[in-house]
Amino acid sequence: MKYKFKVMGRTNFPIDMLRHDRACPYSVTDSMWIDCDAHDDHLRPEHRRPPHTEITLLSELLTPGRWASYGWPVVAGSVEELS
Repeated sequence: MKYKFKVMGRTNFPIDMLRHDRACPYSVTDSMWIDCDAHDDHLRPEHRRPPHTEITLLSELLTPGRWASYGWPVVAGSVEELS
């Protein structure tokens, strides 16, 4: 089973969670926001990810407690089970 869900956070995106949950960004925009965090120190302020950005992911696993422990909780009501 696969899941589509949103996470929201203020700190740098926990890239290792993509590997852990076998997840990937849902769209090019979601990928861009994750990439912005990886290069945040080199970006001008107007090109940085806004605080409280929601990022949509596709995943084989869903571990809400683990996401929350990284400061990126799963957004309530955003989880969809896909076949």
